[in-house]
Amino acid sequence: MDKDRVLFKPVEIKKVIIDDKEIELPIRYYDDNAMIGIFTAATNKISRVLPTKRFRPVEILPSISLVSLVGLCHHDTSIGPFDELDIGIPVFFDTKFVFPFFSALTYSKNVNFGTYMYRLFVSDEKALTAGIKVWNYPKVIADISFEDTPLYRIMKVSKDAKKIIKFTIAKKVKPKEEYSAVFNIFSIKDNRILKSLVDWKGQRHFYRL
Repeated sequence: MDKDRVLFKPVEIKKVIIDDKEIELPIRYYDDNAMIGIFTAATNKISRVLPTKRFRPVEILPSISLVSLVGLCHHDTSIGPFDELDIGIPVFFDTKFVFPFFSALTYSKNVNFGTYMYRLFVSDEKALTAGIKVWNYPKVIADISFEDTPLYRIMKVSKDAKKIIKFTIAKKVKPKEEYSAVFNIFSIKDNRILKSLVDWKGQRHFYRL
């Protein structure tokens, strides 16, 4: 089965050489699963790590913004399987009026909503090379593992034998449902803001952190 034809709209695929590695762009993700956690942090601290004032943190309350943690197990992609941990900051880009709580509730209707990639950890050299050279994502190679127990799914990330994070969620508490989302990923390269559109389709469960 032609996965590109079945899963994706017609798109021009180019082969490029990056650091002596041949990579097809855009990268296509055919089968993966994700652990997603949304946490809160003080807006003033979030604002200090954002690279430009054109990004405005998504606030659920005055002075309280969001941080996302996404653990990804990419079973099948156009560059091969790999694992990934993303630490992102949900933001509005070039949005004049942002209102706490209301803007967070209606983010999906805002075409300038997206996630600024603050830190990314990957388990594969090709994923590292493409992410840095093409999009300038702040990626590093790390040891990433997933473990399933009867009650929990656990992701562990470490580098040079030093523990970075242990991310645990409880097993599903609601039936799976069809899910689709279109959103932006932001990065900075050569003092320019890059915006990548992600079209994500699949099934989702709701879990307890």
